[in-house]
Amino acid sequence: MLIQIKEEYYGKDMLLHQARFQPWMPFYQETLDATKHPDSAYYRKVYSPEFPHQVAENLYLREDYPGIIISKIAQSKLLPKLNINTVTFHLSCLRNIWKQKPVNRLTGLLMTHSINH
Repeated sequence: MLIQIKEEYYGKDMLLHQARFQPWMPFYQETLDATKHPDSAYYRKVYSPEFPHQVAENLYLREDYPGIIISKIAQSKLLPKLNINTVTFHLSCLRNIWKQKPVNRLTGLLMTHSINH
């Protein structure tokens, strides 16, 4: 249900930063251990098929975590509708994460590759 609601914002509203997504979500915080260092449940120091997402030098995130991020975006509350007379804009990088799969599906390329070419 929430994914369908958010899909409605993929078009014009998302491109115009009006999709009402949260301005920021601290995804990485739950991947840290009690000492605020990368938790071994989420990270490895070397690439493997189970940890393919390089997030820093010698730091690889586990394979399923991008799906967890998408799920968290889908479950997040949308901001209230904007009133053009009293609007405060909140830019959000979440739209870039949200649109990654449709861009990949349409182009057959990873979004970062599509942007660079």
